Amino acid sequence: MCPTISSVGTIIRRTERKIMNILKLLSCTLALFFVGLVNAQAVELTHQQEQQIKSEIIELVNDYAIYRDTLNAAGYAGTFIESGRIRLRGEWIEGRETLRKRIESADPNEVTMHVVGTGHIDVIDFDTAVGIQYMTVYIKKLKRPRAEDQVVPIDGFAALGKYDDKYVRTDEGWKFVERKMTVVFTSEE
Repeated sequence: MCPTISSVGTIIRRTERKIMNILKLLSCTLALFFVGLVNAQAVELTHQQEQQIKSEIIELVNDYAIYRDTLNAAGYAGTFIESGRIRLRGEWIEGRETLRKRIESADPNEVTMHVVGTGHIDVIDFDTAVGIQYMTVYIKKLKRPRAEDQVVPIDGFAALGKYDDKYVRTDEGWKFVERKMTVVFTSEE
């Protein structure tokens, strides 16, 4: 007995569905394989790449201190991502624009010096890192803005502590996502 045309059509449709399901499964398997391969390659940083990242982050940390002390509001705010934030003495200051305004409104008669040095940076991947930076801050209020060559007498440091930092690489370079200042010592009573 010969199969009818309708039964042949049914067999063809079933075969087509099976072939399509096999092709979908194969394409998904290949896609997962290549995604896993790309992710495995992205995690591996060479020692040289890690050192370069750390060097760039140290430059960011130094820029922050210099921009803060010279009242360079745009430079200071530019060390943070647009939504970046910093906690100073328990208060969060959030957003690049708010950070810029904070420096613009700083008292020009107040001389500050942020000294950074000891630090540790953990590179998480090519675009993210975290770190701890020790800092000493000196502050002196003058009666008028400091002359360029004026030496300012000081009784001691204003704050000694650390920053807990989160960093991210952007199109503009490394930026702070977050800085959290913890004061450990102060000369104030």
